[in-house]
Amino acid sequence: MKELVAAVDALVASLPGEVGGELLMDTVSELETQIRRLQGFQLTCLERVDRSGAAAAQHVTTAAWLRQRHRLSSSDAHRRVHLSRDLADSMPRMRDALTAGEVGVEHAQAGARLRKVAGDDQMRKADSALTDAARRMDPVELRGWVTAAIHSLSPERIVEDEATAYDERELACDAKVARIITGPAGEILDAGRASRTFTTAARRAVVARDRQCIWEGCNVPAAWCEVHHGIHWVADRGPSDVDNGNLLCGRHHDLVHHRGHSIRIHRDGRRTVDASYDPWRRRIIDERINPEPGCCDQQAEPP
Repeated sequence: MKELVAAVDALVASLPGEVGGELLMDTVSELETQIRRLQGFQLTCLERVDRSGAAAAQHVTTAAWLRQRHRLSSSDAHRRVHLSRDLADSMPRMRDALTAGEVGVEHAQAGARLRKVAGDDQMRKADSALTDAARRMDPVELRGWVTAAIHSLSPERIVEDEATAYDERELACDAKVARIITGPAGEILDAGRASRTFTTAARRAVVARDRQCIWEGCNVPAAWCEVHHGIHWVADRGPSDVDNGNLLCGRHHDLVHHRGHSIRIHRDGRRTVDASYDPWRRRIIDERINPEPGCCDQQAEPP
């Protein structure tokens, strides 16, 4: 270790004041390779520390020692320890590629997800293909590769992953304030684009207007309903105002998001969910704007 410290000291001191861009680019690239190699070697050493129990003797767990010694977050410390075990137990080729500087820690972390489903035997068999994929993909692409492999090994995970992705998206619908419009008593009715959530006053106004779930034939009362962005807050930059809010029960809120149904605003102000499905249809079909026959069926331009 003394030699390593001396080499790093010499390297840091060697950078002259005026260095050309090409040389700096080469330096950054070479440093990335060597940092990856050192990270791989560090994880190999960490695994041995963990197996020996040396750190746990005084710090309960290896992760606790690592967190305290280097002021890491708890999640980062645990992630490193688990990855060191994954590489040693079932990803030797990935470990070798990391130690050679051919892949990064993010690649190894992405690949380690497969172990939870494949088990050690299948993981060792997949290690070569996984490592080859890591050499030619960035970590995001590799995560997609791993997800496909997980789904092929465990088809039931498709349903679980879709449910998780969906939950992360409603959050996006219902869950930052610029333009503020208030009611007669000073209550906020429109928080504009900066807030995903509808204010309490805005929800009251939507409830007073819709009274119950607006899905045709559904009579779930307002107390059990959620306020849905007709124009999506994230995807289409829809506002969190009363006019964009629509009352839907949980089940029909899910269906609207899954199927892409539009909200139809009738000329009398009543709102319903347009039963037909078309991925390019307008998010809101407003008959108050264009009451002419047939105009409300106009499709939106694909993005």
